[in-house]
Formats: sequence, structure tokens, C-alpha cells
Amino acid sequence: MKSLETERESLGVELYGIQQQLARQQMILEQEQDSLSGLNQLRQQKEKTVENVRQLYRNMQDQLKKERQQSEKYMIVLTAWSFLSCDYLHQHWTFVVMLRAQLQDCVTWMRPTLLSRMT
Repeated sequence: MKSLETERESLGVELYGIQQQLARQQMILEQEQDSLSGLNQLRQQKEKTVENVRQLYRNMQDQLKKERQQSEKYMIVLTAWSFLSCDYLHQHWTFVVMLRAQLQDCVTWMRPTLLSRMT
């Protein structure tokens, strides 16, 4: 009987050790689950940040596209105005040159008459 009691005590001690080991393993498991939960929350926050950055990028791309289109329209208008302006200036320059030539012709034609009246 004594050997049964000794064996029983031995099994009780072994069972207690196994229970202690199980408690430690369960505590480690809970710590790992907490760590995993924290990492999961961090991942979700980073995914939200990435999505926000992507949306901001899309908005900036859209804005840039609109500004480029507006810039192209302005360039077309500016180019047309530049050509019109150059044409307008050229016409007026030609007119001024013609007037100057006519005035010189007039002065040349009238000079002898004016000189004869002055003498």
C-alpha cells in the first residue's frame, strides 16, 4: 500500500508540475494573442493611412489634370492672341511706314514751292 501511496504522491507532484507548466504556457499564449491583437490594430491603422494617401494622390492627379487642361486652353488663347496681336501690329506698322513715305513725298513735292514763296 505504501508503494501505491508513494506512486500517488509522485503522480500528484507530476500533475502539479504539468499544471504549472500549462498555466505558464497559457499566460504566454495570452501575451502572444495581445501582441497579435495590437499588431492587427496597427496594421489596420496603416492600411487606413495608405488608403488616405491613395485618395489624396488621386485627388491631386485629378486637380493636376484639370490645371493642365486649363493651361492648354490658356496657351491656345495666348497663341491666337499673339498671332492676332502680331498681325495687328504689322498692319499698323505698314500703315505708319506708308504714311511716312507719303509725307516725305509731299514734303519733297512742296519744298520747291515753299522755298520760292520764302524768297
